[in-house]
Amino acid sequence: MTITRRRFLERGGGVAAAAVAAACGAPGRLPSPPTLRVMLNGGIYEELARRLVIEPFERETGAHVVVVPASAAQIVTRLIAEQSAPSVDVAIIDQLVMGPAVDAGVFDTVDAARVPNMRDLAPAAVDRRGYGPIVHSHNLVIGYNTKRLSVEPPSSWADLWDPRFKQTLVPGAIELTPGILFLLQANALNGGSYENADPGFAAVARLAPNVRKYFHSIGEVRPLVSRENVVVAISSNMLQVEIAQGSPVGMVFPAEGCLASPAVAQIVRGTKVRALAEQFVDSYLRPEAQLGWAQDYNVSVFNTKVVVPDHVKARIADRVVFFDANEVARRRGAWVDRWMREIKG
Repeated sequence: MTITRRRFLERGGGVAAAAVAAACGAPGRLPSPPTLRVMLNGGIYEELARRLVIEPFERETGAHVVVVPASAAQIVTRLIAEQSAPSVDVAIIDQLVMGPAVDAGVFDTVDAARVPNMRDLAPAAVDRRGYGPIVHSHNLVIGYNTKRLSVEPPSSWADLWDPRFKQTLVPGAIELTPGILFLLQANALNGGSYENADPGFAAVARLAPNVRKYFHSIGEVRPLVSRENVVVAISSNMLQVEIAQGSPVGMVFPAEGCLASPAVAQIVRGTKVRALAEQFVDSYLRPEAQLGWAQDYNVSVFNTKVVVPDHVKARIADRVVFFDANEVARRRGAWVDRWMREIKG
């Protein structure tokens, strides 16, 4: 059969196009990059997560990360509702809030052999049940207005019961993690245990004359501490925002220790991109990312290979106290109910 040069090139181009289409799995289309869907807090946190973790991860893997911004409570609610057909692959979530999701079986265990940076984590950052690791931790500290406070600032959690702080204290309400941590610390100071929270509730009741109000959102606290005569119990990184803006805010690392509010990276059970999810968790734990979180978000990090500069350490915490997230999850509902009956703050 005789074939012209033009016809030959046309046929050759068609064959080549067919070969490319076959390799791509769809006629005439290039392959789409794999997609990973991640739920995490929005706002400033999302901005930092994109710069410190997501963008480097996308460059290294060629994957596309879709961020679903949400609060910890919203993450728990959505993942439980979608359990039979999850639309999310990874969640970065408050460890002290995730209990219902763990109980519902929403999260999968993590194979540390497939997340290499886990071998460099401090023991406190590794979940003994095998769930996802702590990626960083906010730390509850004491803050006050340096111009408005007319008495000696507190140096410990125990100091907050001193009458000199009458009508100046602003702790977190019980539905918030700072509120749970405050109750747990009050309980610990007075000899209580997870099984017996009576000392903690009695201590909080005795604190009433010193309490100006309980805050129900972080947004309430920053205007108060920057302008008024208050002493607050809130995370150090929130106070650092005010300090960096020139507000007259002082920060105390209590003698008993700062109270850890860890964030963990959890792989959602049923994800169809598990290997990619494991890579993403590993990216959160890379020394470069960990150092970035410490420097730019003023949180504690736990990769032991990270060298945090002294001037950054001074903004975070000198000693961190962890509470058992499993015990908190088991008893939190009962504590909230009791608080609403007895404290009503």
